[in-house]
Amino acid sequence: MEYQVRTAYTEETVEALVAVDRVRRKRPLWARIVVWLAGALFIFVGGGALVVQAAVQFRAILYRTGGRWDVGTLIMTAFMIGAGLTLLRPRKRQDHITAQGIWKSYKDKEVETIFRFAPEGYWYRTPVSECSYDYSTLSDFWTDGAYYFLFLGAGRRDAYVLKYTDFTQGDPASFAAALEKWTGKEVRQARREERWDDHS
Repeated sequence: MEYQVRTAYTEETVEALVAVDRVRRKRPLWARIVVWLAGALFIFVGGGALVVQAAVQFRAILYRTGGRWDVGTLIMTAFMIGAGLTLLRPRKRQDHITAQGIWKSYKDKEVETIFRFAPEGYWYRTPVSECSYDYSTLSDFWTDGAYYFLFLGAGRRDAYVLKYTDFTQGDPASFAAALEKWTGKEVRQARREERWDDHS
């Protein structure tokens, strides 16, 4: 049995890739707790320093003793609050920002790619190139129920993204089982609710 996919990457494709890659690299619970505590601490310390500075200035105005804002403290305060907000920013929002950046720099927008998958390996063709590989070039496989993600390295975000509705030969529902049979590697599931979990 062979499978063929005719697809063109869109901004939606990139957003799906970024979201699933985050699930793929999901930090353990203890690491997420540390990040949350660090973000809260930065905001608390930065906000406290800002309140102290404001109180000093209010006292100076009230008693007409003069005084000025400490620029160094203000810079430190802004940095700490900004760092804290960044650490606490919902991951869904971060995914969207990351995907936008990738899409802006992506050069092959709307370029059609044809993939073919067979027991002996896979092949793809674009308007400017044609290549064939064996499955050892792929590190891990994921699906979110709408796309398949065939990653090119354990520590890399690069992947071939195959939309279920873009299969022109073969049933996308059976593609996971075929990949597992051909490669001996599991096709892992990224559930929709896990993919969009704000705090993963």
